[in-house]
Amino acid sequence: MAFTPVEFLAFGFAVRVKDEKSLYRFVDATQEEAAAKFYDKKYCYSPAEAEMMREVTEWVAQYTKERFDRAVRPWMTPFSPLYLYRLVSAIRQKSGKKDFSVFEVGHGSGYFGSYMAKSGFRYGATDITQSLYLWQNRIFNQMAGSVFKELVMTEDPSDADARVVHMPWWQYVKIRESAPRKADIVICERAISEMSQFAREHVIQVSRRMLDGPGMRVFMFGGMGGTRFVNLQHIVNDFIRGGFDLINVFGFFAFTPRGSELSKYKVHNYEDLFSRGLGSRIARRFDRTFVN
Repeated sequence: MAFTPVEFLAFGFAVRVKDEKSLYRFVDATQEEAAAKFYDKKYCYSPAEAEMMREVTEWVAQYTKERFDRAVRPWMTPFSPLYLYRLVSAIRQKSGKKDFSVFEVGHGSGYFGSYMAKSGFRYGATDITQSLYLWQNRIFNQMAGSVFKELVMTEDPSDADARVVHMPWWQYVKIRESAPRKADIVICERAISEMSQFAREHVIQVSRRMLDGPGMRVFMFGGMGGTRFVNLQHIVNDFIRGGFDLINVFGFFAFTPRGSELSKYKVHNYEDLFSRGLGSRIARRFDRTFVN
């Protein structure tokens, strides 16, 4: 039970499928509550972003028509990763690094990974949910083409160095002292709170090893996910204990390995940063100097 999608199981999300045609249910599986805002006029998309989304969703519609006997065109999930795509692209540009690597834990329907693959990033991902993992395999195989490597049927260390890698959970949990793949950014969007405590601590420790090295190294997420089991303060404390510094809380959450070049931006007084007590809220109101 240490590595199970505990939040999905608690709410009855279908974590397994028995046949290929059932995968149509996971083409556009999340973001129902947030979908409407992506169509608001204040949300602007560049021509390049619009073309990227159009190409991905067109393929999905064609694929589902051919394989599932029904055309499914996603209209919610492809929008939600765009802000992360923009953030990661900006960090890559700032770093000046061409061979920029991203690793994602819990990547949903796979649209962020598709954008990474199509934009020339090195990208790796892992997921514990069988139903989503199978759909991710289908979409990555198309969007990344010849540079994609699915690791389910191989444990050859050289395969983990492909430009786009899909890593099953049973390989990810074996990572201990050294990571087979380094990353400049690790992302766990709306999933870091939806796993067991043991699994979260493992993710944090593996990410610490993946992010080891010079340059800008960041673990980030825009939302932590469900709050059924833990709150945001608990998550922050887990990262601090795991050897990270909290460096951003405005718009998205970012952590960097302690002692990295970004640690100079670390947030102080993090212990009560997200505490809900009245005393803590008053203290934060009067002390906004979180960064040296």
